[in-house]
Amino acid sequence: MGKPLRRTPAMRAVLACLAGASGPVWGLLVVRETGRPTGTVYPLLDRLERAGMLESHWDESPRPGARRRLYRLTPEGRQVARQVQRDAAEQAVGERDAAKGLGRPGPGLSGAGA
Repeated sequence: MGKPLRRTPAMRAVLACLAGASGPVWGLLVVRETGRPTGTVYPLLDRLERAGMLESHWDESPRPGARRRLYRLTPEGRQVARQVQRDAAEQAVGERDAAKGLGRPGPGLSGAGA
């Protein structure tokens, strides 16, 4: 599969967009849904596809305009998307708790023997 992909905010947004789709999604829709620039989304889609997390094909439907490349998560990609979303949620909870002073107790503050 090559080197691991960094789990950036852009990657999380793209994976969330694709995971929430009911079918294949065209690239420009991913750009619109995520609010990320095309120069971020399209290279990321390419890297995800080369990593085996996406599959794509050209839309052959008879409609006016330029052809669209459609993207869909592979089973592995769907699993990675779920894990990335879980990790982001856990990180957000940890950051929120830390901001409220609810982090883990330091050494000797566990309450044992108190």
